[in-house]
Amino acid sequence: MTERQLHVSIAHSDRMVRTGLYSILAGDSRFLVLDPVPALASLSRAFDVCVSDIHRVGTPEEIRDRLRTSSTVVLTAVDHFEALTAAWVGGARDILRTDDDPATIRQAVLEAGAARPEGQPVQLSSHVAAALRLTIEHAGASALKVDSQGSQQSSGVDAGLTVSVGLIEALSRMEMNGRIDAILQDPRIHKAFAVPDPHMARARYVGELEQFRLDCAGYGLGLMPDMTLRWGVEKVEMFDPKPHLSVLTPMQRAVMEHLADGLTNEQAARELRIQPRTVQTHTSQAMQRYSMSGHRQSAHLKMLVAQFVTGRHTNPDLAHRLLLGYGFNPVEIVPSPRRKRR
Repeated sequence: MTERQLHVSIAHSDRMVRTGLYSILAGDSRFLVLDPVPALASLSRAFDVCVSDIHRVGTPEEIRDRLRTSSTVVLTAVDHFEALTAAWVGGARDILRTDDDPATIRQAVLEAGAARPEGQPVQLSSHVAAALRLTIEHAGASALKVDSQGSQQSSGVDAGLTVSVGLIEALSRMEMNGRIDAILQDPRIHKAFAVPDPHMARARYVGELEQFRLDCAGYGLGLMPDMTLRWGVEKVEMFDPKPHLSVLTPMQRAVMEHLADGLTNEQAARELRIQPRTVQTHTSQAMQRYSMSGHRQSAHLKMLVAQFVTGRHTNPDLAHRLLLGYGFNPVEIVPSPRRKRR
């Protein structure tokens, strides 16, 4: 009996990427590829797997809904860890880069179209594993403590995250392209999880990874509004960014919106057709408008500010409290007095 082909849709703003994806997938008899489209709003509803970017393909709400309601493989050039973490938290089945090889892309689409057995350890791509590890680090997970069972825990103080050393070690190994089935057989992983055998290490990994996803959603570590709704977490009231954006010039506002979307300075520069150094200048000026120029402007802090003021942060109340600790205070633009013509 011939297996049914997987119906695959493609949504990507880059025409060359759409054409390349179509060529990669349409040449495989296991897939029936629908006509690629530049935006999520143009997708047909009759498909099994969607291959989509998370940038410039729709509104944050449309991207969130697509991740929540369908088996989606994210294919993106965005490499900022918070953007990739957001897609994982939102429900992406896999996250790939546009320069991944064709075999990897085809395998990811095939696995996204298959039912995932309950309790099976999830194999994360190296991109996702790296993003989650960086999310833990940038959330403040640096100090180790010992729980009541004697297992070391790494506590993310700033965001309230608590992650076991075992999960961090598993993420680090998958970042180096390790296979999770082999990783969970290693006695050193058993020790890190404070369990005696592979079976219990497997259960700890599955449970802790899902709990970490819930914690990320609850603490707003993502880009798309209301992402926490997927897991029944209390809905965060929609945040009106206009008062905070009003203190910026149009170009400063455009730069902050691109940074909030997860773009690097170089990527934002290409989108805005300016130099990367000019992006840095506008970012620094925007941080001055929020009375934050005196702080070491890490990429994480800039991303937090950009997400908050543009309304991308999923938990604006928490973000606001964090920013107040850095002295966040919008300063209105005072127009220079015009000289009277003689």
